[in-house]
Amino acid sequence: MTIPRSGRKLGVLSLAIVWTCLSFGEDQSTTAPTRDSHCVEILTRVVQSAGGQVSTTVRDMSESGEITFHGDDKANGPVKIHVLDGSRFRMEASLPHGRTVWIVRNGVGTKKQDDKSFPFSHLQAANLVNLTTPFSYATAALADMSSDLSFVGIEKLGTRSVYRIRLKGQLGLSSDSSHRALVRKDLLVDVLTFDILSVEDRPFAAISRVNKRVATRSTTQPEAAARHVDYSDFREIEGLRVPFSISVKLLGQPTLDIRLQSVSINTGLTDQSFRD
Repeated sequence: MTIPRSGRKLGVLSLAIVWTCLSFGEDQSTTAPTRDSHCVEILTRVVQSAGGQVSTTVRDMSESGEITFHGDDKANGPVKIHVLDGSRFRMEASLPHGRTVWIVRNGVGTKKQDDKSFPFSHLQAANLVNLTTPFSYATAALADMSSDLSFVGIEKLGTRSVYRIRLKGQLGLSSDSSHRALVRKDLLVDVLTFDILSVEDRPFAAISRVNKRVATRSTTQPEAAARHVDYSDFREIEGLRVPFSISVKLLGQPTLDIRLQSVSINTGLTDQSFRD
């Protein structure tokens, strides 16, 4: 089964707002979740490929490498990333204009730069946690029976064939009952290796509205994804298969690249590591 490609591009938004739109959520739904059996089987293979039992027992990760922000003010420098229990995330980048730190703790996100702090939305904070660990979406979707899992089809991603799996739910992004917004993600899964090669979503409400108007003119074409997070250079670290290259595109434009150089698992990070 082949999925038709979107035939219409949208105008490019200012790259100055790229970071603040890393992810947004979908409206709540009261309908019963769809749990497609073929989708469950593929996601199970994804978890097995990522490390099986190891991928479900990762408590914390520490990563280091280089980060590049594209756009009018292109900047790059060393980056350190720490993740704990899927609810805490810290990314510290040493950029030409100074040190910038993004911290997420239990759904609350803060960006710190030049001794100033700027909060960002819960949904941005929640999705930032999984930026370098896409397999976390699969483990969360399988564990949460209220999440919606749909098998869209098989298509080409470059020269590789991929399954497109559509997820909708909390996907393990928050254990805080005060934050119950749903998110929607498309996982593009390699049919041979079962690596997640890309995660696609639609971070702007305005873009979603435009796409819906386009869809009314051509019902054969699906909504175009506005953001693509692509993963490559997978390596096995202590039994866990980790992507060492993460690239983000917004409306087809490169906005962020991370090239990891080292990854450590279960090093004993504590909550104190996520305070600044």
